[in-house]
Amino acid sequence: MDIQLSRNSKCSCGSGKKYKKCCLEKDQQNRPASVPGGAIAGVLYGPISTASEDHFLNRFMFGILNIRDFVVPKEKRNEFDKDYDAILQNLTEANFAKDFSLSCMKGHIKAIHDGKDGVVTGYQLNVTHPIDTELNVFFKDFFIRSTMAIGGLQRLLNKWFGYNTSFLFSDDEKKFKKGASSFKLDQKDPRFQNLAMFIKSHRDDWYIKFKDLRDDIEHNGYKLPQIKHRVGPDGKVQVLFPAPHGQTIEQILNIGWNNLLNLCEEVLVFIMSLELKDQYIIWKVPEEKREQFNWVRYKVSIPDFPEAHVSCS
Repeated sequence: MDIQLSRNSKCSCGSGKKYKKCCLEKDQQNRPASVPGGAIAGVLYGPISTASEDHFLNRFMFGILNIRDFVVPKEKRNEFDKDYDAILQNLTEANFAKDFSLSCMKGHIKAIHDGKDGVVTGYQLNVTHPIDTELNVFFKDFFIRSTMAIGGLQRLLNKWFGYNTSFLFSDDEKKFKKGASSFKLDQKDPRFQNLAMFIKSHRDDWYIKFKDLRDDIEHNGYKLPQIKHRVGPDGKVQVLFPAPHGQTIEQILNIGWNNLLNLCEEVLVFIMSLELKDQYIIWKVPEEKREQFNWVRYKVSIPDFPEAHVSCS
């Protein structure tokens, strides 16, 4: 809390003088320039760690928001963006949790390799900076944020476009039939069948296991097995990271992240494409034609000339 003295108050330095006769001038010189509303003038915020060249941010900001312009009325875009930001925020935090976990592991391996940790004294191996807690926290947070992003996606599609897709993520037959009967597309429509098959392939391949682990984290106190260390035959200390579910932690995080992005982007783009006017299409940009600093996979275009730049006011 910023408590400001009046000019005629006794100075807080204890001199016994009035503030205007003592420290006022010095405080004014040290105080940063301000602008109306209490904001500080001249503050520059540096770039976030995931820069604009990052494929994830390009796909989910420039790509998705470009499509948004064609399906959401201009006067409602700010409201849409607030709902979409909840998805983007959780994806960003999931990505951070993944990167932090992998960086934490890499840093620990390097510290052991360089002899800064894992020092052998006589018959004792001393690990003075274990990373079990940090790794466990961020590994679990990756799954929590990821499932929150998918939940946010489902709410966004239902609220803004009237497509309740939540039943497609369940393997419950009764729930599927009930959801399909009230879905915006007819069950015989090839577009519905393609969407259902796409989500089912993701659900069966990874999503159910992914969500089960997230539920285990939330309800059963799941945590990663402890990291182990041993001295090899050559006398060097080795780090033995756990391999839950038969995969390395790196594999679990990287594969999970790539699947998560693919699922969210494909479903969101597909549903939004259903709302486009007839003169527009969604063009999947070939990888060799994606711009270096605007790496997006999908753009709104026109059928006869998909590479043309199309804008919407």
